[in-house]
Amino acid sequence: MRARSLQIYLLDGHPAGRVKAFMRGWTGAVWRIPKELCARCGGQSDFAGAGVLCLLDGAQSRTLPTESLYAALMEQEPSAWQNALAFTCAEGFSAEERAYLCARLSGKVPTCTLPDEGESALEEYIEKAQLCADMLASNEESGVRREVFADTQLEIPATSRAPLTPVSSTLSPQIAPTDILTPQPSPLNPHSRTPQTLKPSSAEIAAQIEEDPACAAFLGEAQRHLGTFGYPEQASLLWMHNYLGLDWEALLVLLHQVREHETQPGLKSYESYANKLARDGATTAETAEAWFTVYRNVPRLYTFLTTRWNLSGSKPTPAQSEKLERWTAWGFADEVIDLAFEAALDIPAKRPFDYADKVLRVWQSEGIRTPEQVQAARAAWSAKVAQKSTKTAARAPASSPDGIVRKGGQVVPSTPGGWDLDELARRARQKPVLQEWED
Repeated sequence: MRARSLQIYLLDGHPAGRVKAFMRGWTGAVWRIPKELCARCGGQSDFAGAGVLCLLDGAQSRTLPTESLYAALMEQEPSAWQNALAFTCAEGFSAEERAYLCARLSGKVPTCTLPDEGESALEEYIEKAQLCADMLASNEESGVRREVFADTQLEIPATSRAPLTPVSSTLSPQIAPTDILTPQPSPLNPHSRTPQTLKPSSAEIAAQIEEDPACAAFLGEAQRHLGTFGYPEQASLLWMHNYLGLDWEALLVLLHQVREHETQPGLKSYESYANKLARDGATTAETAEAWFTVYRNVPRLYTFLTTRWNLSGSKPTPAQSEKLERWTAWGFADEVIDLAFEAALDIPAKRPFDYADKVLRVWQSEGIRTPEQVQAARAAWSAKVAQKSTKTAARAPASSPDGIVRKGGQVVPSTPGGWDLDELARRARQKPVLQEWED
């Protein structure tokens, strides 16, 4: 299954309220409406028209077509459902289309007859609506509660309503997302997540805090670093620990470094640094500190090299940043990197960063780390080249004054005047033949 992009609109400003899921360029939409908020849908134009409702009550679900979504919501018995999924379309649905869609969402064989193009369009709608419905049904955030732990006060999202039932459980097999893997916790970390779900839900956050005192202590410290500390921050930090594998101490280093060097960093900035740490294997406090030391050195080193050698560019490209990080991680001082650029610009190299990288790779493999070792290696190389030039000159053939070249002890004529009789006779025999051919 190819990658998809979904968009979420929170009508009430929080995930516990009314939520609309849709895709760019798609005229359909799927709404999740809590029972307590269904009266607010009267002003929504989408709910004034026809559509299909899926009423959810724990593990039970009921699907029905309707000419007015809002009227159908208000007519339902409050005790018979907790949340509703509403399937809408800007073009609206005919009675046959509503019946077809209702049957497909209920896992039944449609009995109504549609034109081929109409059935194809509805199947495409069902495919996209399924993705939106499964995403909405798996979102269990429904509120925020406060809990006081041993040494900190945390704001923990909680679940007060029954969990939503994914619509995929009621769909027929042919449209169920069978190629999406079901998230399974890791045996090493019961709170680990798979790439399909990534961040934990509020209930999982609360469970992990209760089970792991170190988690509760870390979140208390993180709250002092971040200030604002709601569900998004908690879910992101636990995702960094559970999924990316950063331990609690490494996460504290991350929070400190980003707050110290970034101006008003957002949540995406923290997640970006966490991904880079996990990519480079810096998952402990010690390795994270070393990684940030290398990372902070890149802008300074780039400015030094561009100023020193009059290179263009106000900031390094991603490829140049990668090389600068690698050189710093190898332990090369600025003076040694400068010598590598000196060799690159003596050529002159069209891409000095690439040539300097090749030079530094050689020095890295040979254990050259200081300017003195570089000078010694250059002197040894110059002596080797000079010795090779001497041997090449000694093996070169020598010419005698009479034009005879002596090569390997054998006398070979080098001019027509030095040809032997056999060669002259051979040419004399060939000459008449050539003349006859010309005649």
